[in-house]
Amino acid sequence: MLPSKQHPEAIRRYIASLGGQKISLRLAKERDAEFILSLRLNPERNAHISATAPSLLEQRKWMSDYESRFEAGKEAYFIITDHGEDVGTVRIYDYLTSDSFCWGSWIIKPGTPELAAFSTPVLVYDLGFHCLDFGAAHFDIRKENISVWKFEEMLGAELICIDELSRRYTYPRSKYNLARARLVKLTGLNI
Repeated sequence: MLPSKQHPEAIRRYIASLGGQKISLRLAKERDAEFILSLRLNPERNAHISATAPSLLEQRKWMSDYESRFEAGKEAYFIITDHGEDVGTVRIYDYLTSDSFCWGSWIIKPGTPELAAFSTPVLVYDLGFHCLDFGAAHFDIRKENISVWKFEEMLGAELICIDELSRRYTYPRSKYNLARARLVKLTGLNI
């Protein structure tokens, strides 16, 4: 894994390398709090994520605190864009003590073309595995979110356990490297 103090610059370089892609990422900022809160409070989209307080002030505070965590190399929060329009969020985190990163807070705005959803894993896994040099990813998916956990299993994610709420996975870089060509072909990303 790349040392955490090098993460902010490596992530900025990675985002810059995505220039010209239909689907891309940009770093989330405090000014994005209202957009993020609107996604997290949308009943069409929040069934499979952790609860969020309906306070814009609290969301702005969380984002302000987050920006310090980003600069310290502790996590990264992104706005997913489609031709420059903000269409969703995704975050990487929980990687200070292992060679594995977690990703989540993945929400796509209703009405967004499916390409944004299919492209996000490629962008996240390329960032985590190829840019930040992690050996694995780990994540949990709510049991009811069947389409997402089936998609991750199709890519090679390995089920670790199931609890009353979620299915927990690990995803080794080697499995992603085998699945990447199929994902790139599916999404049309040129990375």
